[in-house]
Amino acid sequence: MVNKNYIVGTAGHIDHGKSALIKTLTGQDPDRFQEEKERGITIDLGFASMHLNDISISFVDVPGHEKLVKNMIAGATGFDMCMFAIDAAEGIMPQTIEHANIIDILGIKTLIIAITKTDKVPPDDLDIIISKIKSFFAAYNFKHIHYIPVSIYNNNSLTNLKAALVKACSESEPKNSDGPFMLRIDRKFTMKGFGTVITGTGIMGKIKVGETLRLIPQEKDVKIRAIQVHSKIVNQACAGQRIALNLSGVSVGEITRGDILTRKNILDYTDKIFASLTMFNNLDKNIVLKNNKTYPIYIGATHIRGKIILSKNKIINAGEKIFCAIKLEKKYTPYFNETFLIRGGSPQITIAGGNILSITNFGFTNRDLFEALNALEKTGLQYFIKFLLDKKQVGINMPPLIQFSDKTFDELLEIFKRIDVYFKDGFIVYKQVVKNIIKALLGSLHKHGELSLTNLSRKYQDFPIKIIDEIENTIIGKSKKEGYVLQNKVLRKEETSAFELASKRILDTMQNNPSLTNPKVISETINADEQFVIKLIKFLVNAEKIKTLDEKVYITTKNYQNLLKEIRLLCRKDGYVDITNIRKVINLPRKILIPLLESLDNLDEFIKKENKRYLKPIANQ
Repeated sequence: MVNKNYIVGTAGHIDHGKSALIKTLTGQDPDRFQEEKERGITIDLGFASMHLNDISISFVDVPGHEKLVKNMIAGATGFDMCMFAIDAAEGIMPQTIEHANIIDILGIKTLIIAITKTDKVPPDDLDIIISKIKSFFAAYNFKHIHYIPVSIYNNNSLTNLKAALVKACSESEPKNSDGPFMLRIDRKFTMKGFGTVITGTGIMGKIKVGETLRLIPQEKDVKIRAIQVHSKIVNQACAGQRIALNLSGVSVGEITRGDILTRKNILDYTDKIFASLTMFNNLDKNIVLKNNKTYPIYIGATHIRGKIILSKNKIINAGEKIFCAIKLEKKYTPYFNETFLIRGGSPQITIAGGNILSITNFGFTNRDLFEALNALEKTGLQYFIKFLLDKKQVGINMPPLIQFSDKTFDELLEIFKRIDVYFKDGFIVYKQVVKNIIKALLGSLHKHGELSLTNLSRKYQDFPIKIIDEIENTIIGKSKKEGYVLQNKVLRKEETSAFELASKRILDTMQNNPSLTNPKVISETINADEQFVIKLIKFLVNAEKIKTLDEKVYITTKNYQNLLKEIRLLCRKDGYVDITNIRKVINLPRKILIPLLESLDNLDEFIKKENKRYLKPIANQ
């Protein structure tokens, strides 16, 4: 679905006509404060909106004064595209350069260059002016640039500007409305009868009236009482819109510009970020960025001081790109690939910017992590994950998804499938590593005869409990099949009790000598107490390993089944079985043979006639 909501930010040097242009286009004055109206300059962010065809455009008007660049940055992070105002008479000025650097590093690809106040320059000079402006912007990486000469007093030029806005919207990529909702607050106020209201640009996701969001860093749950987009009450808002939210559960005094509204548990805090860093090209040669020095860092709608640790060299110069770590003076919650800017020099200007690539070092040294980030930029996420796992075989804890990658969850799962890893509770580890751990632990069990599972979670402390449980269950399952038992989290070879050993001895003795059927004789044979033998025999009878023929005659179940086979063969040969013919094939005493024959009467396959037993006809069996 095509995104029909676009944020158009302004940029340009002070007094180049940004606010006047917006007011003429929309009929709304973006300057909100009396001081702005009295001084004729924009001090803080201003807002206005308009519709062109089926496109909804929200303008964010930013200050052009060099001392107010921090306010400009706060607004620029939400732009879909930028409308530069450049005074035809003055041309490129210092804040034009600084704003162009900022817009470029923020990754904005579509520009409208409104060459303003053309009514104040001779028509013959306009082509030369436009040529110089084009030459300036050619040094950047902007993908789409529209140059529109304009005057607020010339309706034709305004019509051309509106057409350029429509074209620029078609060239801009829509924001992601499918991810978790996130908004960085750039304005707060109280409305009588409503209470706390905040505004900001939707960065990702959607939000509905009645939902609960998390205010960060306050860690407060707030409820959405009402939503406005372009001063109209709506039930839902999404990424790419300028959104006003009426909140309950928090006062205006508790909120600061730069605070975040998002879903619960989707962002982690960090006081150290790892990023790519680029120094701007068009800087004075004396301006450098130094290693291990603290600078103002501008992220989203806030700024934090942070110490820069460069991946190599002690300084970087204009135009150079490098990886770095930044130690922040307070914790923050950036998302993956979020842009930041650095100011430096004297007087201060914006000198560099970059993109946040990680909020954690995954337990690596800076050197190893910078090498991993190089793999991420050059070859993509799959090779980045493989690099980390190859370096750290025991696995890694992954930050929340939106702080780890710009991939969707399904795309991430597909990568995990390709490189054959477990992904449980935010932890990633090669499946082969888990298999090797199981193999090693089973090897230790076989070698030492026992294995304690108590220390598994301590030994593999980075593993989530689900993987520990999987390792334990696999080892327990395999070891039980090999005769091991688990007692108090310790696996050991199952020990046979004295009772069980004695039972086995009796069973083996009776099996090898079928004539041993009397408990008294058995006890004498194995030199054991008769009463103990009787107890053992009863145990084996209950276990169906011995069969009772009468009160004093017992036979192993296995031997009994073998004798039945001989009796069936005899019945088929002689037609019957009795005490006379059975003694021809079974060499056992009469005191055993008689109860053996009597046991046949309890079987459905035999019938007794006088003193003989016959096999029943098959049809009647």
